[in-house]
Amino acid sequence: MVAAEPGRAAGAFDISATEEWAALRRHTEELRSSHLRDLFDADPGRADRFTTTVGDLAVDWSRQIVTDRTVELLLALAERAGVAERIAATLAGEPVNATEGRAALHTALRAGRGAVGTSSEAASEAAAVGVAANGGLRPGGALR
Repeated sequence: MVAAEPGRAAGAFDISATEEWAALRRHTEELRSSHLRDLFDADPGRADRFTTTVGDLAVDWSRQIVTDRTVELLLALAERAGVAERIAATLAGEPVNATEGRAALHTALRAGRGAVGTSSEAASEAAAVGVAANGGLRPGGALR
């Protein structure tokens, strides 16, 4: 991991200073002259491979200038950045807000008190923040 910069939280680093970032930038330059029609012509299964569904949402990024190599490089960058660990920490209610030293309360605020996977401390803090921020009401939310 690259050393933290002055003024950054412990463990924080400049992702743009990593080899993974540099590899992605080089790859971007290699793709700069690519045309989408050529990518489709060279890969008849492109639309199926680069389309995924999550619930009712279909995400189709086959119409972007990306290749299998792009995906590999993006996954390597995400791994280097610790994205999976950061998501897990956020969902577990761990302190991930480096500037305030507290949990990101987005999931707890949406889930409400007693939600599975939400610490009671995070849910209580989310409730307090939600009530204070919304004058005692949270329209459409679990906390009213």
